[in-house]
Amino acid sequence: MSEVVVSHRWIAQVLKQRGIPVPDIKVLEVAVAQCSEEIRARLLNAVTLIERGTEEAGDIEWVRGILKAPAQKARKVSPDHEHPPFVVSAAPVPPQATEPRLDRAQFQEKRRLAEVPGGTVVPVRRVKHHIYASKAALTIELDTLRQQPGEEDVVRTVLIEAAVTTSGSGYDWERKIPFQLMRRELPIVACALLGLLDRPLAIENHGPERNKSLRIEQQGSKLFVKVSQGSRSIALPVDCSDAYAWNAIVLQALQLNAPSLSDSLQLQLIHRVAEMMNHTPTK
Repeated sequence: MSEVVVSHRWIAQVLKQRGIPVPDIKVLEVAVAQCSEEIRARLLNAVTLIERGTEEAGDIEWVRGILKAPAQKARKVSPDHEHPPFVVSAAPVPPQATEPRLDRAQFQEKRRLAEVPGGTVVPVRRVKHHIYASKAALTIELDTLRQQPGEEDVVRTVLIEAAVTTSGSGYDWERKIPFQLMRRELPIVACALLGLLDRPLAIENHGPERNKSLRIEQQGSKLFVKVSQGSRSIALPVDCSDAYAWNAIVLQALQLNAPSLSDSLQLQLIHRVAEMMNHTPTK
């Protein structure tokens, strides 16, 4: 069997692209050199998955552990993630509420009317923000949930659409993965984007087939975001300015759904939600 070769410079490049703290290049070189053949093979596979954005929970922590402890090259490292994510399931909610509106075309105009306290009708912009990375892109858009029979109030939400790059210079929006947040998920996503959660956030069981998920994880100076549908996953890093724009749209949806609340009270409620979630025991 040929020797497994892993470039420490390639590892450093992959981790930097994902916003993961990287040891000094010399330390990294020594750490990789002192790994056993078995650990090097596993390291090669784990970093490859991280580069593609398809790693399993615990892979990043395992890689960081190996690189921080080169002297313990033969030690057995648990694949379990040090901080398992918060998992929010959409199962109790009707499936039609988890998909973009079928009549969504009527909301594509740049402005529409909305009623604010006092009965005044004012135009509301349909806010959209694009997030571009080298291998994928996201659109974050203020959206409207489908009204169920008997409902009168219009409920705002946020629609996330993910697409991969094409062979040219564009993105494959024809095969995008849409992910519409439910009303109860808006404050939780705000918590994640504001950095208030002590663990990654995973929202699961979306879509008619319950096979869509969204993962948001803080990794160094960036957020790592993964949108999945079945076996397909689209992942990309989100920098601070894009995270701000995304969070601004989420906060706007929350404000439109509860216009009687002041901005400060809205933030207090979001902090309270984060506090409660951080006390949720891990499974």
